[in-house]
Amino acid sequence: MIDIQFNEVFGRNLREYRESLEMPRHIFAAKYGGSASTLQSYEAGSRRPNFQRFLQICNTYHVSPNRLFRGLYNWPTEHDTIKALNSLSQNLDNIQRGRLEGLQAIYIKSALDAPSKLAGNDFASRLHLLRVGAGYDANTVAEKCMIARATLQGYESGQYDPSVPAVLHLCEVIGVSPEYLLAPALDKLCDLDEHIVNLYPQQIKTLRELSAYYVRTIQ
Repeated sequence: MIDIQFNEVFGRNLREYRESLEMPRHIFAAKYGGSASTLQSYEAGSRRPNFQRFLQICNTYHVSPNRLFRGLYNWPTEHDTIKALNSLSQNLDNIQRGRLEGLQAIYIKSALDAPSKLAGNDFASRLHLLRVGAGYDANTVAEKCMIARATLQGYESGQYDPSVPAVLHLCEVIGVSPEYLLAPALDKLCDLDEHIVNLYPQQIKTLRELSAYYVRTIQ
């Protein structure tokens, strides 16, 4: 998506979120350390925040990046897998649901203890681990994101911050939601469980498949 389209949709989402809080621009901006005029330019789509300012907005208001990026991504993500996983227990009785949750807890604990775990890593390290876990080399991801390999390496080393659109490009290539990718940089998760967010996408899919198999065996 070209920058002007990104700015327009992001700006609209930001404005709608602010208005949902019934807060005037000067108060909303002051809380995250910005100015009303700059916020107005974000909302109008003439500018966009840099990475750190974007995180300040998310963390000040505990708003999910998924909400601020709504309408900008439509690829399948771990969030879709989690929805399918959660739906499996809807028709189970309390005993069956408890057993399923016990099975899931065993798997999650085992997965979180695996080498190259995501838990405890900052955004840069998480990006590197997720890229490698997805089976992509740096050249491939850089090409798909239309950036130089050195730039991607800068993101993964923490030397550079990505632009906000670059975050979305990285999410698309890896196949995850913005909140999932940015989890270490967020003070509060809105759409994801604190344990699930530290599973790799493939581990989440395996958890869903194991759970689906269990449900089939008891029906």
